[in-house]
Amino acid sequence: MTYLSFLLIFLIPLFLLFSFISLFRKRVNQHDFTGILILVIIAVLYTTPWDSHIISKGIWFYDNDKIIGTLFRIPFEEYLFMILQTIISGLIFCNFKKKIHVVKFKFSIRYLIPFLLIFLIGLYILKNESFAYIGYLITWASIPLAIQLFVGSKAIYFSFKNWVLPLLLFTLYLSIIDSIAIGNNIWTINDATSCGIKIFRLPVEEIIFFFLTNLLIFQGMSLWSILEKND
Repeated sequence: MTYLSFLLIFLIPLFLLFSFISLFRKRVNQHDFTGILILVIIAVLYTTPWDSHIISKGIWFYDNDKIIGTLFRIPFEEYLFMILQTIISGLIFCNFKKKIHVVKFKFSIRYLIPFLLIFLIGLYILKNESFAYIGYLITWASIPLAIQLFVGSKAIYFSFKNWVLPLLLFTLYLSIIDSIAIGNNIWTINDATSCGIKIFRLPVEEIIFFFLTNLLIFQGMSLWSILEKND
């Protein structure tokens, strides 16, 4: 199985399915579409330098015979994965979103200090090779999470119960297919920079990664929905 065939089997059909469901149920409007597009751009621009860096550090690597090519060390298919995951998460959110009472952004600086501490902890963890992957995950995710909670923690809180289950189920799905990809040697997680905890042979860092990326997308869509209510 190549990386492209992996996407054709496990992600593109899911993308088509939720696209059809969203159109059939008329759950995605122009505002939602714009929000998903913005999140796709942010996801690619923010993740690319980080992904390229951890590849250079040997955190994970891929089989050159199973990819089309690379850009900034990252397989072309990896960019497609980022895009598809973001779109699917956005469409899932749109199909489960409900009206919420909060209609204004409420800035709360109290989230900045805890996430700053989390960021610093991530930097400290990077000193230990066995926890390098977790360290990179913490430092990478803490910044956008802090920003999201800073600008709209109450909006996220009130909408959370509407999409937490879909988020967890999609994270589970991505974790399962990730295990399949690793089993087919499409990509490999370096044991030397992983903490060694595995769930059904899947490094726990991969599950955390998919949870955090989905969380950022769902929270981003929550904030974007509030912006629609303020227009």
